Amino acid sequence: SANLKTGKEVTLQDIINKRGLESSAIDAKIKETVQEAAKEAESVAKTGYDIYKRKLDSEIYLVENVTNFIQGPKGELFIIYDYGETNNTSEMDVIEI
Repeated sequence: SANLKTGKEVTLQDIINKRGLESSAIDAKIKETVQEAAKEAESVAKTGYDIYKRKLDSEIYLVENVTNFIQGPKGELFIIYDYGETNNTSEMDVIEI
């Protein structure tokens, strides 16, 4: 991702370091949020709807592998995981840090 004001490339690790956060704490937040979303999806599946099952042990859920994130003008930070059967999906998990 790039800083829209400067055009300079910015990584999630740059943001984490600047905020003095630990990657392990963010990994835990990601895992907690995605597990909760998976649990909610399982509840929906019990009513007869088809769902996409997340692979909770996937390495995509580690900070070091995050590819989609947004930092807002007030410092909001969102990590975004899109999922589904194709690359063109509207299904996503959004984790606020």
